[in-house]
Amino acid sequence: GDLPGLGGEAVMPLCGATQELVRAVTPTSQVDRALDLGCGAGPVGLLLARTARHVVATDINPRAAQLARLNAAVNGVENLEVRVGDLYEPVRGERFDRVAAHPPFVARPAGARESTFVHGGTRGDELPLRVLAGAAGHLAPGGRAVVLGDWPVVDGDAVDARVRAAVGAGGTDVLVLQSPAKNLDEYCALHAAVEHRELGEAFARAAIAHRDHFDRLGMRGLALACVVLAPGTGWTSLVPIRHVHDAPLTADAIERLLAARVLAFGPPEALAHARLRVP
Repeated sequence: GDLPGLGGEAVMPLCGATQELVRAVTPTSQVDRALDLGCGAGPVGLLLARTARHVVATDINPRAAQLARLNAAVNGVENLEVRVGDLYEPVRGERFDRVAAHPPFVARPAGARESTFVHGGTRGDELPLRVLAGAAGHLAPGGRAVVLGDWPVVDGDAVDARVRAAVGAGGTDVLVLQSPAKNLDEYCALHAAVEHRELGEAFARAAIAHRDHFDRLGMRGLALACVVLAPGTGWTSLVPIRHVHDAPLTADAIERLLAARVLAFGPPEALAHARLRVP
């Protein structure tokens, strides 16, 4: 990938959140097809290729597609197919056992230099919500979609309700695993430092502009959340968790959480006949 802070059509490099997404989405047994949506340089798709017979990686940025193909060739991965296009357009009508996405989620203040892999909209969650809105229609029976990103914490607009509204009513279960909110001052300083490493006046102006932008939007924090979609009966569940760096999420743990909620939201007879196995 490219160095952080380049902006424009630069391509997201490997980062810590990539590892968290891979842990959460990688199936415990082999599946047929997987989708790496907004693949960047392709690390998630490359790792999914170990447990999926065929992986499709998509990105709106042609440069990202070139780097993903290069990384696949360098690593000898032959079951990864890279396509260029906006969100689900390159896979229209196709379904997958796993859909993984780490979409751009940083809010873009007015006047800030636009970056394809950084900004998710004015508030930051506009693009992630679009990703979630289209995910259910591309899940095969028994499939899972896992979307990881920072979500604005706004009074009266809970993340789980926001996600459900984007997904829509119907037979898709929604599990939101939400970490504690981040400190906005530290967050704004961190992102400003990526573009202004000398930490001079330009850095200070960028950090303050980002912080003022959050205040205008009424945001009181940003929370990392892992959103999991699965075909089902249409329940929604919010689970507060520790930060993923302290307690990493795994696909196995997510499957247990989903199974417990399928029982809890399902018919009483199924719950009555369930048995708890204590480790």
